[in-house]
Amino acid sequence: AEELTVSLVRDVYPEEMINEMTRAGLVVEEKYKGIYYVTGNVLFPTQIVVTGILDSELHKWLKVLTMKLNREDADLFVEAARELTEPGDKINADAVFEVSASANKKVYDEMRRDPYMCNALRELMKEEIEEELRINSEKGKEIGREQLADAIKRLRSGENSESIEASGIDRATVELAQTLK
Repeated sequence: AEELTVSLVRDVYPEEMINEMTRAGLVVEEKYKGIYYVTGNVLFPTQIVVTGILDSELHKWLKVLTMKLNREDADLFVEAARELTEPGDKINADAVFEVSASANKKVYDEMRRDPYMCNALRELMKEEIEEELRINSEKGKEIGREQLADAIKRLRSGENSESIEASGIDRATVELAQTLK
């Protein structure tokens, strides 16, 4: 239990929730601007993070964990994440980015249209992009091999190249199949 922390992330100050916690005998104390620690009879150390009042410069990693992300906070986060060098840090930044991007698609789409920020996003996602390209390349090669084998088989059975092309296999593959046949 001491190795876990429960973090409740909210856009605005959750007054009702905090009042309810206080009535239940818990102590809620603001340790930093926008970060409240809950102590008392709690199973795990608990904190409440109010993203709307966090300091953007000090808490850029937390500020993006909102559904109301603004472009300035997104820019600060991407720039900070881009500067990371340790693999573990990059993995953590990627996890934060994925959560933030899925909740704030419009902001990140806007960033993609900005040439400078687009490069920053690419740098942030470089390893994932390279892995996706590798996977898609392998899939493309496999599809190409399957189509080539299918075209050779169909040519051997007497089917003409036009009908093979009409089935969706490209001309270059059919010509290669004719050569290999």
